[in-house]
Amino acid sequence: MAVITVRVDNETRRMMKEIKINWSEFIREAITRKIEEEKRKNIAKAVLIN
Repeated sequence: MAVITVRVDNETRRMMKEIKINWSEFIREAITRKIEEEKRKNIAKAVLIN
């Protein structure tokens, strides 16, 4: 598995610490959802072009 780094400001980090969730898992899922969303957009564009 690859490693990426995300920078957030201090206030955001403080608020993140107050919420007890697995941020790594949340970010992985958000990235996956965004990739799938973009794939669907690209397929829709291809359909419209053809």
